[in-house]
Amino acid sequence: MLLKIKNILIVLGVFVMFMFQQVQAAKKPVEVECEVKDGSLIVADVYYPNVKKPKYATVVLLHSLGYSSARWSDFAASIADSGYLVVAIDFRGHGRSVYNSKLVRNSWSNYKLSVFKKYPKDVLEVLSRVKEEHPAASFDDWAIVGADIGANTAVLVAEKAKVKPKTLVLISPHESYKGLFIPISIVNIGKVPMLTISSDNDPTCVKSQINLQKYAQSDFVIANYKTNITGMLILNANPSIPALIINWLEGHVAQYK
Repeated sequence: MLLKIKNILIVLGVFVMFMFQQVQAAKKPVEVECEVKDGSLIVADVYYPNVKKPKYATVVLLHSLGYSSARWSDFAASIADSGYLVVAIDFRGHGRSVYNSKLVRNSWSNYKLSVFKKYPKDVLEVLSRVKEEHPAASFDDWAIVGADIGANTAVLVAEKAKVKPKTLVLISPHESYKGLFIPISIVNIGKVPMLTISSDNDPTCVKSQINLQKYAQSDFVIANYKTNITGMLILNANPSIPALIINWLEGHVAQYK
């Protein structure tokens, strides 16, 4: 009898370990590489939720200047755990997006403003590739979360997108960042609710939030925190910030059943 129980426990242990490995594997992102029109290679990660569905609402993550999508990894996994498919993009000159099709290396630190102005088109081309390779990703129900240059890029992407995102989350937004000027674009986007997050100790961003709010055609919520950290790193400053963003997404982007 004891031997039988022991064997059952061993089988159960193996099954639990197998299921754990399956869950872990499901959380591993899938890489997408896109050669954009000028030959630059832009790389993104696609995170799938653990629950299998034919279609998922999608959240696009656009990182801060000088960082990469790797900084989003824990946050991206948390969003995926909430049921969204996540696309985390490395901007050109950052992370894995530092080569062109001839394998010539480049860095954002050497860019002129004219190169940064290519970021919105880069994102749109990557999202087109994601649609082709990952048809479960819905861009009828979607959102963008961006930080500093990613925030400004998010607004310009939303302006150019045929189907507007349901919401934008803008972390440390500026009226203009590396030549990416967004006030008029916010008007053109129309009725897209926006959550903006910044540091109280960042006067440039706080002033930009107040000025950008004047152009908003829908809800424009300002949620600022007492910290010296800015950009995407502000998520590390207060554990309530990632939860705030996910709650905001859940309130504005419907999940598929």
